[in-house]
Amino acid sequence: MCGRFTQFAPWEEVHSWFNFIPGTPSPEMTPRYNIAPTSPVACVIDIEGERRLISARWWLIPPWLQGTFEDCYEKSKKFATFNARIETAHEKRSFAKAWKHGRCVIPSTGWYEWTGKTGQKRPNFLDVDRGNAPVFSFAGLYSQLSDGTYSCTIVTRPAEDEIAHVHARMPCVLDAEQQEGWLSGEDDDAHILASYGLSWTGKFLVREVRPFGRDDGPELIEPIENSQLI
Repeated sequence: MCGRFTQFAPWEEVHSWFNFIPGTPSPEMTPRYNIAPTSPVACVIDIEGERRLISARWWLIPPWLQGTFEDCYEKSKKFATFNARIETAHEKRSFAKAWKHGRCVIPSTGWYEWTGKTGQKRPNFLDVDRGNAPVFSFAGLYSQLSDGTYSCTIVTRPAEDEIAHVHARMPCVLDAEQQEGWLSGEDDDAHILASYGLSWTGKFLVREVRPFGRDDGPELIEPIENSQLI
């Protein structure tokens, strides 16, 4: 699963990386190092071949609920829709409509998972060696609420072997080709989808960081002294 992640790349670099059409309206997003479910996040969507950056609340509101995010969240919070399994999302009532008509990618600069015994869990920051790219992309799904705002979810898959010791699942981290196939909706074959995230084999980076609560800042991703980069 993915219950915390980061978006701290300079947004002018994100705009350039995704090749947004000049003048395309998009939200101003500040660097963030501790994004929790229900928070607003930046998402990239494709509308008639045009890439747009939108702000969406990270908790997908099911299509049968209408109203503001806050009203719908109170009715849907028992479903925990901030993650969707790639193996089953297409057939789940909460996600099936977005699977067909609401593909998005969520720019990210890393995510957190916790390890250790109950009461002694410590956070780990996970990233990928992405070269000169300012961000990588999570596969996501989004929906538009009746008031015109958006909600979204991060699509997950079984974890790659090299990071499975941290958590059994991971976000679907897309490469450039997979990103295109995901946004267009062309990639819908189970065999293709099963490969999502595997192109980063050998490039995952994991480091233990200090416990944090609601803090937000670059110090959250600094490795603990003498901790080992995996």
